[in-house]
Amino acid sequence: MRTLDRTIALSLGLFLSSILAPSDAKAQTAPQPTPQPSTPGYPQQQAYPPGYPQAYPPGYPQAYPQPGYPPQVAPPPGYYAPPAYTAPPSYVPAQSYDVTPPRPAYRRGVVFMPYFGFDSVAGSGSDGYSAGFHFGGLLGGHIGSIFSLNGEMSLDVLSPKSGRTDADDHQVIFEFDLSPLFHFGIPQLEFVIGPKLGIFAYTGASSRDQSGFKASYSGDGTAYGFTAGIFLPLGRVGLGGLFNLTAHSFSESSCSGDSYYSTCGSSPSDITLVNFSVALLI
Repeated sequence: MRTLDRTIALSLGLFLSSILAPSDAKAQTAPQPTPQPSTPGYPQQQAYPPGYPQAYPPGYPQAYPQPGYPPQVAPPPGYYAPPAYTAPPSYVPAQSYDVTPPRPAYRRGVVFMPYFGFDSVAGSGSDGYSAGFHFGGLLGGHIGSIFSLNGEMSLDVLSPKSGRTDADDHQVIFEFDLSPLFHFGIPQLEFVIGPKLGIFAYTGASSRDQSGFKASYSGDGTAYGFTAGIFLPLGRVGLGGLFNLTAHSFSESSCSGDSYYSTCGSSPSDITLVNFSVALLI
């Protein structure tokens, strides 16, 4: 019985060895995958386990391109190449701006300055006069931003005091001057100053005697002095005040009476006027 068991076991071992031996030999003699050369920029092929299919799927490239040659593979349908790279624009420094406050509109182009105020006689004859009226204007143009050349016309009505014997007097001075001005100041205030030189005409009438006979006076001469003013900007105009000091020197004068019995008395003497006026600078 023991011999029979040994015989069966030996036969079973031989049978199993005959079945398993070809598989082991075939596994030992299976070809190994050939390592591919290393190409920069491409992943390396991994070794497949035994029994894994070695063929690539249809349409797959069978070999990597040679080193130094990019793959010639067509892009998939619907693929659009990215836009070409455009270098950013070079830096341009910001422009510098003038921080100087802009000049008011009335400090450019034409100069027009109307004014109205009062006058007063200065000097030795001032005691016989009270305040009179003074009005007129300047018209000219700017030459640069700080200088203007202007012509000026003015009219002064003198007012003798009522205590004089010639209380009915009326005296008028019409004047035409060349009045250049210098303009300066700050954005909130404007100052003007300048000389004046011109000519004037004088006319007057008075009753110089107790009988009521009247005499008429006339004359002309040269006028000279200066002008100064200050203005507050209000939009496109400036509102302010003017001060004038003007001397009137007669070059000739005349007197005539309205009757044979009237007397003229003395000719008019030189007159110096001080004027204060409200003005617009346009």
